[in-house]
Amino acid sequence: RLLADQVMPLSAAEVAVSPETMVGLRELLARVPEEQARAAVHYYLDGMSHAEIAVQLGCSRRHVGDLLERLQARMTRTARADRSDHAEE
Repeated sequence: RLLADQVMPLSAAEVAVSPETMVGLRELLARVPEEQARAAVHYYLDGMSHAEIAVQLGCSRRHVGDLLERLQARMTRTARADRSDHAEE
């Protein structure tokens, strides 16, 4: 529930993103385990709840939360590294 309180799924209007953003998203999802990528797509793009995703993946709601938390941590680390790289330029 902590992640759900911090990062809400995107609405249909927010999903309409630029082609560049979609390329970046695809690249990110290609670098994470398949189960984590599937959970992310269901949660952020499809707007599914943890319970709904758990049914789709055949796992517990807590596991879904763990998958999304790990992805969020990875995205945060990547964003920090990108900012650090740009600061050095």
